[in-house]
Amino acid sequence: MDINGTYILNPAYYLRNDVKRCLIGAYDEARFPDLEFDSNITCHIHPANAQMLSFFDGKRTLAECITDIAGYFDLEQEQIKDILSNYIENPQRIFWPYKNQLIILPKNVLVDGGKYLRREYYNVDDFICGDDIDLSYGRQYKPLSAIFELTMTCYTDCIYCYADRKNPCAKKALSVEQIKKIIRDAKSIQLPELDINGGEVLMHPHFKEIALELVANGYFPLISTKAPISEEMMVFLKQNGLTKVQISIDSINPKTLATILNTNQQYFSRIKSTMDMLDEMGFDWQTNSIITKFNNSLEDEIIPLMSLLTQYKNIKSIRIGPAGFSLYKSPDFYNSIKPSLASIERIEQYIQELEKEERLKIDFVISSPDTENDYNSKRHKEQHFDHRSVCTGNQRSFVILPDGKVTICEELYWHPNFIIGDLTKQSILEVWNSDKAISLFNITQNKMQPESQCKMCGVFDKCRGYQGVCWKIIVGAYGPNNWSYPDPRCPQAPACLRKIYLE
Repeated sequence: MDINGTYILNPAYYLRNDVKRCLIGAYDEARFPDLEFDSNITCHIHPANAQMLSFFDGKRTLAECITDIAGYFDLEQEQIKDILSNYIENPQRIFWPYKNQLIILPKNVLVDGGKYLRREYYNVDDFICGDDIDLSYGRQYKPLSAIFELTMTCYTDCIYCYADRKNPCAKKALSVEQIKKIIRDAKSIQLPELDINGGEVLMHPHFKEIALELVANGYFPLISTKAPISEEMMVFLKQNGLTKVQISIDSINPKTLATILNTNQQYFSRIKSTMDMLDEMGFDWQTNSIITKFNNSLEDEIIPLMSLLTQYKNIKSIRIGPAGFSLYKSPDFYNSIKPSLASIERIEQYIQELEKEERLKIDFVISSPDTENDYNSKRHKEQHFDHRSVCTGNQRSFVILPDGKVTICEELYWHPNFIIGDLTKQSILEVWNSDKAISLFNITQNKMQPESQCKMCGVFDKCRGYQGVCWKIIVGAYGPNNWSYPDPRCPQAPACLRKIYLE
């Protein structure tokens, strides 16, 4: 700790006033690959914690910050110095008891102001809250992230498509002015993350205008695409700071791609040219590959694909995983295209061996497959269900559909039970605090279908509380009309009506 040095809040973190408490959260780790921080964390902190951190603007020395903070809180400077010593380049998380609750701060909160720059600074008055401080974990008073599905138009026609492209609402579209208004609304409520998706975002007729509005409001989303990108578009993206790009590539065999994506024989050469240019122009790019029965051969498909991708010098991440169950394809169709469990296990083993090669500075991410054991073995479910991931939909995040409707999950689309508002008629906060959104999060047993095991379950409130259930998996396992059934990973859940898993 250098008393005459300058420190700033780690650029990978953000502070937010959440009405009855404040938050310190982490941006997507892909945005800050060179920083040491706790990724995927959101901590509820006392307003005083956030106010102290707001003084670190990179202009004042630590000594000056201590003097100003002590004056603001009417405390002794030595007391403030002792508190701040825990914040500066702390190697571990900080845990402080507060009444009957716990304040947690992530590691490396304050960092050397001479090494890093922040895009965002704060005012101490931004974090004034009432006396009713609530540090409990549950639904955020204000949302923290959103995905804007700009269009359902696609460049390819993937056999495993997860989108509800046949829905009549898919053809409805917001005007560019309505889209820009929503982006500005997100900024006005200090929404930390606003990502875009589709469909194919680059095929939106007003993509550039929308992209400029995003950047102007401090949003630099990942551009995920299956479409070849022109040099002119790459220059536009690079000049405006949109340097995070994901290319979806399932094979390097043109015939395989034609089968999976319904593309022509020239498609692969155009996508390879796109990857070549991304690498040459210094984009921080990544790939995503979906495995079906048509490209699950390790020797004929995966090894040649990885041999190509690992030759690029600027590729940051290679993601690969099995095709999941689509809510918008028939169960029989999914079972006709999904890869075998044995093939995915072989691919996993191969990727793990690749990760050990020291020359490869690439983040390999492989999605573990869902198996029958996950859904139909009661013993397995009893061991794992309580340790399931938290569902963030309608707890901290939401999804904007192309027509302005708001849903809680990007794969549920226009399912009526999960539409919580309409941004052509409401603001983001009006949707977030709507009766539909609140009642869905706090859903009661009397809303459950009579045949659902949840109807009489003794731990219903605990189960549906902080962790929640995966509505997408429920609809996939039991059908859209049985949306109130238990999460199929629950020990009390009935056997899946559909085979949504690998075998």
